[in-house]
Amino acid sequence: MRVKEDICPVGKSEMLLSKFRKLIHNPQRMFSPFVKQGCKVLEIGCGPGFFTLPLAKMVGNSGKVFALDLQEGMLEILQKRAKLAEVDRQIESVLSSASEFKLAEKVDFVLLFYVIHEVPNPLSVFRKIYEHCHQGTRVYYTEPPFHVDKGKFAEFLEIAQQAGFIVEKKFGILDKTAILRASHV
Repeated sequence: MRVKEDICPVGKSEMLLSKFRKLIHNPQRMFSPFVKQGCKVLEIGCGPGFFTLPLAKMVGNSGKVFALDLQEGMLEILQKRAKLAEVDRQIESVLSSASEFKLAEKVDFVLLFYVIHEVPNPLSVFRKIYEHCHQGTRVYYTEPPFHVDKGKFAEFLEIAQQAGFIVEKKFGILDKTAILRASHV
């Protein structure tokens, strides 16, 4: 699978795991309102697992995190880290693009962090995610401050709504973040 040039290469994965990053992007604080023991979580663009490992701990032994990335090297790093953290049983690595994946079950929560601005067809990604959601599944959707301006973020939210999501909340000082909910009308 060919990797786009603007996607973080495997050789620079360490920068995605910075301890300082937890000060800004604290997984427990960000996701605890949505992720509980037993949840099924889909993380698109998991990289080396900065969010994946904390999510796996949050879902516990009865839950599952489907960690999707288009770089096999990132998934290999994730699997090694998961084994060391003893959460490898809760994580299923999926080598795939953001718009071409198939899961055996529907999910209760989706993490879409710094991804949509990198894909050629955001509507197809949101539609694919929607296919894998239950009624009411929440999507924590975030874009980076320097790649996506307010206008582009608003455009992406409109695309998410075309795919069937409802925008519940928008927030963020640096990042642009929204909580989406699968409506299944």
